[in-house]
Amino acid sequence: MSDARRIRDAVVVAKAAIEEDITAGVVPASVRSFSELHDFVDANDYMTECLPSAAFGSYEAWTDALNEAEEQVDVWLRGGRK
Repeated sequence: MSDARRIRDAVVVAKAAIEEDITAGVVPASVRSFSELHDFVDANDYMTECLPSAAFGSYEAWTDALNEAEEQVDVWLRGGRK
């Protein structure tokens, strides 16, 4: 599986997990950024559970993937989760 596909899949899973946490009242529906998620949960867990470091050839590739996935989730949150 390509890194791009891993990232895309991780973003889908992370969005679903965030929506579940919003429904459960863990995260407020008003959250509007990835960094704001940290006020309520360890937001990195949304990414690291979906993007295990073992799936990447190097630490740098893994952190690049995490950063890209976080950016995509951030854009989604800033856009009102649309």
